[in-house]
Amino acid sequence: MSSLVAALRQYRDEYHLLPSGTHAEILGELRGDNAKKVIFFEANSRSFNSGGELMDPWGMPYRFHGEERGIPRVYSYGPNKQDDGGREKTDDVVSWR
Repeated sequence: MSSLVAALRQYRDEYHLLPSGTHAEILGELRGDNAKKVIFFEANSRSFNSGGELMDPWGMPYRFHGEERGIPRVYSYGPNKQDDGGREKTDDVVSWR
């Protein structure tokens, strides 16, 4: 997750905004499908589902949650595979705590 957040920050620094679109489109931008063909993020192809989404260790796609104070936010549903929105005292795994 930290590599994904770092890639989002690098993209933002290069383009002055975060990539937008579907999960697969965002990952495509980070993986080099962008105007300058810069690769910000690399991962084993087995880490992606058939729809191009990056999967967490529990087999669910990571979620993008915008940014707060300029820091991109990414989270995982965690072991219970339930979306708790990254709230505290849940099993969601988040990039901002």
